[in-house]
Amino acid sequence: MTGSEAQRAFLVEAFAHAQTLANMGLSNMAEGQSADATQAFEWLYGTTDVPMMRAAARLSLEGISQNASPVQGEPQGGDFETADVRVYCTHDRLREGTARAGGETRFFDTVTKEFLRAKFDCTRAMAWTIVPAEDQYPDTLQFCPWFLDYAMKQTAQFQGQFKPGKIGSMISKLKLDRLTTWALYTPIDLFQLFDKVIVHELAHTRRGREMDDVGGFSGYGWKNCRALSTQRGETSPHTNADSLALYASISALIRDGGMVREDGTFAKGPGGAGGADEGNEGEAVTKSGAEIPDENNEPEPFLEPLAVRRQVLQFNPSSLKGRPLF
Repeated sequence: MTGSEAQRAFLVEAFAHAQTLANMGLSNMAEGQSADATQAFEWLYGTTDVPMMRAAARLSLEGISQNASPVQGEPQGGDFETADVRVYCTHDRLREGTARAGGETRFFDTVTKEFLRAKFDCTRAMAWTIVPAEDQYPDTLQFCPWFLDYAMKQTAQFQGQFKPGKIGSMISKLKLDRLTTWALYTPIDLFQLFDKVIVHELAHTRRGREMDDVGGFSGYGWKNCRALSTQRGETSPHTNADSLALYASISALIRDGGMVREDGTFAKGPGGAGGADEGNEGEAVTKSGAEIPDENNEPEPFLEPLAVRRQVLQFNPSSLKGRPLF
């Protein structure tokens, strides 16, 4: 892990939180664990092929939980069971160069020795993940500096402790005018945002089973993931990183005394899985250090997703997946 001492300390804590999300998702993966957990799973994964969906999600969550643990010594490459993740806070290792004679200028990663197919603009991204072409290298998780800086200044909001009615102001502070394509969001998309970004990115790694961003923009956010829930085959939700990240986040929400409604707003207490019009109303409550907002009456502004999946190029192709906002 690169970065300043303060950045590393923040990320160590954030990865521990992300590991908790993954572990809560694993705990809720057992069928019959709770009515809310079962309903949340059905909303994201559908009601057919459920054993396969659960098995695939479980494997990815297990790998994500392993990758969220600190690595002693240098991170190593390997396979689906052993590959570590190297985390970067800056772009200092990247150099501009030409991949081949007469080719376009590309970023060259001085660590993995790969030319990246795209020139990355972190005014449009929060983070991105690379699975290198050669197995001896670890996977790479790159946080965009602006997002990490913002998260370090707004820790409480990124840990699910923002107050009811404040989502609109949070959107303004995120400066989402940086982005170019609009998409609807729901309150669950913001809940534990930084931790959820980590879970999403680790889902793209080898241990995370190299999950995809299904359909590019169509794979991000509660509303899009709900639409994917009935899909099977190449567009099945069990291959979509954001579906898994949302389930992990909702699992932690259930643990802390809340639940998501079908429309992506929050409900307090068990039984909130009844739908958009059910669940207890009132002010947020606090349990286990996490504040559960109730945003049923919050106006629905727009958010803009980040860049879709990109590719990495060396002499053999490898995949680079950037995590849009939701």
